[in-house]
Amino acid sequence: MPSLIRHDFTAPDRPDERWEAWRSHVEPAFDLAPKPETDLTTPPAMTTLLVGNMILGDIAAPAQIQERSLRRTALQGVDHLLLRFYTKGRSRVEANGLTRQVGANDVLVHDFGQPILVDSDSPVESISVLFPRTLLGDRLGALDALHGTVFGYRTDPVAQMLFSYLAGIIANGNALAPHQVQPMAEAAAKLCTACLPATGAAERTGDLAASIEVRGFIQSALGDPGLDVESLAARFAMSRASLYRLFSEEGGVQAYIRERRLMKAMRLLSQPVEGVRPRISSVAYACGFADAKTFSRAFTTRFGILPKDARAGESETATGERADDVLHGWINRLAA
Repeated sequence: MPSLIRHDFTAPDRPDERWEAWRSHVEPAFDLAPKPETDLTTPPAMTTLLVGNMILGDIAAPAQIQERSLRRTALQGVDHLLLRFYTKGRSRVEANGLTRQVGANDVLVHDFGQPILVDSDSPVESISVLFPRTLLGDRLGALDALHGTVFGYRTDPVAQMLFSYLAGIIANGNALAPHQVQPMAEAAAKLCTACLPATGAAERTGDLAASIEVRGFIQSALGDPGLDVESLAARFAMSRASLYRLFSEEGGVQAYIRERRLMKAMRLLSQPVEGVRPRISSVAYACGFADAKTFSRAFTTRFGILPKDARAGESETATGERADDVLHGWINRLAA
């Protein structure tokens, strides 16, 4: 029966040692860079809880630049969703080719499989939740279009309930019995799914149910090399134009299929089963590519590395022997 595991980042007493300790602790999730405004007189703080198949965080960070690059997403090989609820401070966010501002009372949606840059010119306090993309259930396909989205959680009743719920788990987690942990995590996942805004494509077509059904089928059929616009149109009795409208924000149906295939391949390559890594050709065929050469070219274009170099996502132990191993081990544990 799963238990809640807690870890508190402890900053060094000397301010001149705090940045390196903080950078090392956060490095499993982001590359950090200081800014002229970075002030470590007040030490950064981070309480992290592993709650079932979710990671919750209560974070007080200095002014800094956080970046998650294409290369990091490929090397780590995880496909998670991060919701970050800002309670103090502000940041400039670059994602999906757009720049947005996020501040207190806002939620930032971050797909861990896509690059992002978060530039904070003042200290930021936030509560966050990280969980596997698969927990989105029927909303699985919506995440591609939602990456980098910012919306207010004080004006959205479900988002407000989720924020209060997460804050309550963080405050009272130590009092939870083992049999309560997984149901609490499952309830949080349902609230996360419910609070995500509808994608523009689904709203324009007026057919959210069709979007959910088609995306769910695509996810289950990624290994079929015959999966394409024509086969989907025939299966769902939809015109090509209707399908394209559903996937307009992802660049079209074929672009969406290729993206999901590459994300599946990334996970297979970077997370060995019982210590054995699959052959490149086996991964290519399992993800619906016609041959290894075509797959390797597409993978390199998407992630900036060769498939054989997707090697840094090996799981650490769930508890971690060193403090800076904790976050890395937990992130990879979610993908197991």
